[in-house]
Amino acid sequence: MTTQEYNDLDFFAGGVPAGAIFQLAAKEIKNLLDAKPKNPIGHTLEEVCFIGLVSYFEAFCRDCFASLINISPELIQRLKSRGYDISVDSLSVLEMHDRLPYQIGFLISERYDFGTARKVNALYSALMGITPFSKKDAKTYDGVLSDRNLLVHHGGIYTTSYFRQHIDTPSDKTRIFMDSLIVDKEYVEERFAFLYGMAEKIVKKSSNVLAEDIASKTITIQGTAEKALKMFSWWD
Repeated sequence: MTTQEYNDLDFFAGGVPAGAIFQLAAKEIKNLLDAKPKNPIGHTLEEVCFIGLVSYFEAFCRDCFASLINISPELIQRLKSRGYDISVDSLSVLEMHDRLPYQIGFLISERYDFGTARKVNALYSALMGITPFSKKDAKTYDGVLSDRNLLVHHGGIYTTSYFRQHIDTPSDKTRIFMDSLIVDKEYVEERFAFLYGMAEKIVKKSSNVLAEDIASKTITIQGTAEKALKMFSWWD
């Protein structure tokens, strides 16, 4: 593939901007919740929707980061100056060879851990000079991840570590290894609003900063990358 043969979708994982993928997935999850019959037994659907929502958000954080580098590879220098390892696997380079100039971000971002608010803030601060999670947001997200992990690894049943971290006033309804986290529609909708808002913040702040850097000539992009940036910044 020559430099003339790639298009503005090639900068994104799956050929779709990370923000658009997250919006579509989140709205499908919301539709599933809304379509559930009233007063059914159990909350399995809500639990699965919540787990899926968090998974899509984690993928969004990584793919968004990678796309920014794909659009402007000059950003790699910022990561290096902040002490991040920017080396890539030589076999991966051979496999991607002709796509590397506009997809290098995928190889670099897969080396990093986006698993907590603190780590996301550190990475986006190094790359774009932004910290998406405020202290309040970070605390909320830590709670989201803790609940997700409890569901995934323990079926939602309270463990000693979860109990000590989250149960401030134990009662007869919060017994370790007996009672479980209740994930109902209202619970998921609250987390939906939070994660959707965080994703929007990351897209808008990142695209605004990159546009400002381009305007000040701190960063230069051209041609197809300019079209890709416009697609990256779209939010419904």
